[in-house]
Amino acid sequence: MEQKQKNSLLIVVLLLLVVACIWAAQFNPFQKDRSEEDLPTFKIALAEEKITEVIMRGPKEVNHLKKTRNGAWTLNDSLSLDPAMHQVLMALLSSVEVQREVTGALKDEVLEQVADTGIDVRIMGEGLDRSFRVGGNPKQVNSYFVLADQVYLMQLPGYESYVAGMFEVKTLDWRNRSVLNASWQDITKMEVTYPNGESIQYAYEKGLIKMQQAPQADSVKVMDYVEQFSYFYVDQFLGEQHPAVQQLDNFKQAGNIQINTLDESRDLQLQFYINPDFNASLVQINGKEWGAVQLKRYEQLFAPKASMQK
Repeated sequence: MEQKQKNSLLIVVLLLLVVACIWAAQFNPFQKDRSEEDLPTFKIALAEEKITEVIMRGPKEVNHLKKTRNGAWTLNDSLSLDPAMHQVLMALLSSVEVQREVTGALKDEVLEQVADTGIDVRIMGEGLDRSFRVGGNPKQVNSYFVLADQVYLMQLPGYESYVAGMFEVKTLDWRNRSVLNASWQDITKMEVTYPNGESIQYAYEKGLIKMQQAPQADSVKVMDYVEQFSYFYVDQFLGEQHPAVQQLDNFKQAGNIQINTLDESRDLQLQFYINPDFNASLVQINGKEWGAVQLKRYEQLFAPKASMQK
């Protein structure tokens, strides 16, 4: 399996864990108190094929997902949409159903709640233009869709699911986590500077990337090491207000990696920081954005030189 496919699979697995509140694997039978004919249909058959645009407008953020002419999906017109998150959203929209209509005092309570904290959702595409408001109570795993002042309790059949959680995802978590849009074959040279200050250089030569000034290096081990940088991704993007970023003074520098590619616009500089109280490494991307990388991956990125000897 190519490294790009491995990375994509890993992203899918990680994100499915992140949105476990949506796809909780516990069967939850239900009883509808109205016939299906009396209830609106929010489920969209062939959602993947039909939907071209989704707008989620909340009190603090607006997330605009849009399919471009070449089939790629963008986030807020400037970022690339995470493919795994896109798949989860389409799967939800193709499966979500009304469990029952909400009436009485609970209806009034939900209407008041979503008026303040709800998410306005608009879905557009081939023969589609639907709008509704989403709210919920994650502690009770209850999700509500509001349509024309009618309130509906929603579900994913066969799952105890906080459906509203999908629409409450923050902008940074919709982003494609890849920060290097290139494979190892696009890398011309790379320099890895370890926390102790030691540096190792790699360069592309005759179809392979080789460790410089290291005649005893095992070419297979070197390539296995380098391949992990193909389409390199962070496990999570972090905003400037994230607690870890705010506590940067409590982290120590833990190495950096400079990657140069055939297309200079895709060159990548990664500066890593470690704090034993955090279960991930902070990484600053090209001196601007912040992300997090799991410690196990961090350790693999800074594999010792001796591990690549024959």
